[in-house]
Amino acid sequence: MCEHVGDACACRLALVLERVPQLHAMDLSRNQLRALPDSAFQLPHLTRLDVSRNRLTELSPRVAELQALEVLDVRANRLERLPESALLVLLKLREVRVGGNSPELLASVRSPELRAKLVESTEEDV
Repeated sequence: MCEHVGDACACRLALVLERVPQLHAMDLSRNQLRALPDSAFQLPHLTRLDVSRNRLTELSPRVAELQALEVLDVRANRLERLPESALLVLLKLREVRVGGNSPELLASVRSPELRAKLVESTEEDV
């Protein structure tokens, strides 16, 4: 868990998340996270996940485990692509906020269904 993440903040986060499985919304913005711990994807009731303004270079395909997720905010990270097949299985997902990432991110999304859920924002919105 923590060995994979390699980030002290994320390791502490993993320990906390194991104690709150009923969590509905989680704001992890502005924490300089480079990765999310596995326990972040073991929250079956999570409807909103904000990981904006971190240092994420990828989003784990394990995001598919968040079956209740409705809004995902990944703005202002270092993402070049999204785990498209993982996001497509999230039937309740209605919005993915992606502004402030690599320009390649939008071009990498091929699914019209996922494209319709992407929200680009300006830096002021982040």
